[in-house]
Amino acid sequence: MISLDKIAYTSKLLKNSPSEKLLFSILTLFSCIFFNDIIISSIVLLLMYFSITYLGGIENRLFFKLMSIPLVFLIIGVLTIIIVKLKPDQEALFKVAMFSHEYGITKETFMQGLTLMLKSLAAVSCLYFLILTTPVLDIFYCLEKLKLPKLLVEIISLVYRYIFLFIDVAQMIYISQDARLGYSTLKASFNSSGRLISSLFLTALKQANESFVCLEARCYTGELKFIDKTFISSKKNIVLILLINIGLIVIYFLTREVI
Repeated sequence: MISLDKIAYTSKLLKNSPSEKLLFSILTLFSCIFFNDIIISSIVLLLMYFSITYLGGIENRLFFKLMSIPLVFLIIGVLTIIIVKLKPDQEALFKVAMFSHEYGITKETFMQGLTLMLKSLAAVSCLYFLILTTPVLDIFYCLEKLKLPKLLVEIISLVYRYIFLFIDVAQMIYISQDARLGYSTLKASFNSSGRLISSLFLTALKQANESFVCLEARCYTGELKFIDKTFISSKKNIVLILLINIGLIVIYFLTREVI
């Protein structure tokens, strides 16, 4: 069990139906992406923060730590959008002369970058809500009940499982190489990295063969079985989810001329 699964199993929303949490996460995610509005994105971000920390019982520190991961990449990406080459006498919030040209941040590019950043953070928070409150096995079970192709669900589950397995193997190989001064120089680092990748590839092939043999030994018929669970869905929760998203639609049309 990985750390995110451990967090999900300690969530106050663990016993809630995964279908409800999936519905809430997906509908809110679509609302955030479709409207492409600063106000809607801000509301969704605050809503997910409240749902994860207050309702789900997740620590504030952990929430902000997880949100800081995509934030670093977003800042780098947004900078390439908001900083543009200025035309002569073009107004800008900030500008600097460089190589006989002026570069700066205009009001339009700033708002475009801010909208993109907030929308991205809000979308990520929707996925965090699902992951931090619902164990992965429950999500797979829910996808199966939604009549998604079984092959697709099986591939997703296997990929998810082996990603973390291979990360552990890569870390062990790296520690072993580092203990033998495998990364002491640039040349040694390239050599060790190549050996790590080749070892990981061989490990993946070996693990795939071993897994297939184990499945065959357990009478594998071409279909993975998930534990059948019974969850009680609440009509009250479903109505609340729909009302929240209808509220987002109403807010969008009432405020779309504000910004």
